[in-house]
Amino acid sequence: MGVDFHLPRLITLCGVTAVTIVEVDARRRADLAEKFGARNDVQVLPALPQDGRYDIAVIATPPRLHAPYVEELKLRCRQLLIEKPLANDLAGALAIAASLADAPCQAFVCHIRRALGSFALVRELRQRGTFGRLRSVRLAEGGVFNWKAASIGSFSRQLNGGGVLQDTGPHALDLLCQVFTELSLQRSWMDADLTRGARAIEANCVLHLRGDDQVPVALALSRNRNFSNRAHFQFEGAELTLDVRDNSLSLRLDDGVGVQGVALGGPLQRLEYHELFDAFYRRFIVAGDNRGVAMGDALRVAHLIDAAYARAEAMTGGF
Repeated sequence: MGVDFHLPRLITLCGVTAVTIVEVDARRRADLAEKFGARNDVQVLPALPQDGRYDIAVIATPPRLHAPYVEELKLRCRQLLIEKPLANDLAGALAIAASLADAPCQAFVCHIRRALGSFALVRELRQRGTFGRLRSVRLAEGGVFNWKAASIGSFSRQLNGGGVLQDTGPHALDLLCQVFTELSLQRSWMDADLTRGARAIEANCVLHLRGDDQVPVALALSRNRNFSNRAHFQFEGAELTLDVRDNSLSLRLDDGVGVQGVALGGPLQRLEYHELFDAFYRRFIVAGDNRGVAMGDALRVAHLIDAAYARAEAMTGGF
């Protein structure tokens, strides 16, 4: 995440002229040193320097390691961007938020899908009653895991706090938090043993939640099944279907009329992951505006994830 996604945007969008990469693994550090050896604007170090200040610092380690870097950097940078999830459990997330409460830096959490406009549009349509009452929501996100991971964090309960719910779960839940002011967990199912001391992580997870006005919300996540990667919002007078990874949506009215690519201040378009990252940086980091990606927003997600793990039941059926 740090090298392939954050570093290019720090240089091209934020105008950073000198970069320090901290990599504790000797083999990866050697690879990075070789990759950036010809550049005098990038240095690769085994540990964070004890002095020096930064315009922006990015923490892109496994979640369990976020807190120590937050403590080292919070007084030494103007902006601090922390990868999601904020921590590997709720206690850790609360501790980080408390630590940053009075810090002089501006803190961001990397919920990149806040750069999408489609879910904010659904919130507006719901509040206006444009299509009548919202009756139900179904969101499914899943695919066979193929992320180019640099560590075992994604498969370690100790480092990451869990499996798919801690991986794509924060993104999916944050999308729902853009639609609903209130969102509470009703039931949770997972396909891993989550009893005390167990080391297993879940590849599949289903959550039943309630949004504003007791709207039922079903969320399914998977690392080994290909889902639609769409969210369906069933209103009294229409159904909206949104992609969970880009701005595309379709609208079907009860009279059968269908519309695709409804404009949000411009034509909706499919976004590659790099384009979504660009949009996130421009909207929040470059603009210096952390509304929507601040500590409080991340804590809403952390509370839901904590409840889901605490109340998880064995998965016996499908979505």
